[in-house]
Amino acid sequence: MRKHLLALALASVSTLALAAPFQNGSFETGTLNNTGSFDTLATGSTAITGWTVIGDGIDYMGAAWTAAAGLRSIDTLSCGVSGGVSQTFDTVAGGTYVVSLALAGNPDGGVKTLVASAAGATANFTFNTAGRSGSNMGWTTVSFAFIATGSSTTLSLLGGVQGGGNSCAGAAIDSVSVTQISGPAAVPLGGGLGGAALIAAATWLGLRRRQRQG
Repeated sequence: MRKHLLALALASVSTLALAAPFQNGSFETGTLNNTGSFDTLATGSTAITGWTVIGDGIDYMGAAWTAAAGLRSIDTLSCGVSGGVSQTFDTVAGGTYVVSLALAGNPDGGVKTLVASAAGATANFTFNTAGRSGSNMGWTTVSFAFIATGSSTTLSLLGGVQGGGNSCAGAAIDSVSVTQISGPAAVPLGGGLGGAALIAAATWLGLRRRQRQG
């Protein structure tokens, strides 16, 4: 019994330590043929590892401008009204997650928009490219939270221009991350045991004390 409870505690701790298996947030892994500039990717493309292109397509950026991290980033709008990327990853129903990303805009001009959505939650962001350039993108960090409703969640990031209309210069994104901050199988902020692991560990320690006293 004691060994069983210890195994349960350790297994629970192992489960708690698992982060959401979200991948390639900085878009560094993928097929980019024109590393000196950019590749245009149509909707449905999976050339960027872990991601699927949605909407009216995107530009997968190489050295055309300075990325927020690494060497690659995304212009969420190739040419059209709205374009972007999506990724589906494992979640725990009832868990609260925070999505964080670096936001800028194609410096060709104008105010860019970004709509981020996951599990029914939506966040709207804007970025003014006035005074920006390829070497001075002005990357800023934005974030939003969602509560997972199932064992997997799809994050969608769609960019365009303020006021709508056709454009070939959208919001720029990089350094996307997803972190579970609370809920079932979540690691409490600051670390430590929680939930089932804490109960199992406490029960196991209580049995050890009673056996030693007996």
